[in-house]
Amino acid sequence: MRKALQTLPCVETNSVKVDQPSKEARFTVKKDSKCDVEEVKQVVKDAGFTVSAVRVPKDATLKKSEADTSAPAK
Repeated sequence: MRKALQTLPCVETNSVKVDQPSKEARFTVKKDSKCDVEEVKQVVKDAGFTVSAVRVPKDATLKKSEADTSAPAK
């Protein structure tokens, strides 16, 4: 999954951290860049993994297509 996330143009390559026991991956978005959450989900799925949730930091700037996306239900 690390390699798949590193292919995204918005991802700081050396920032990708995968925690296998908790099944989480974290990364830093490049300065002055925006990540498309749907693109992140697709890259993870294409790598053979399942996406159960995506957490976006409160101060994150989303691409316009993501601005209306609501948070997953608890």
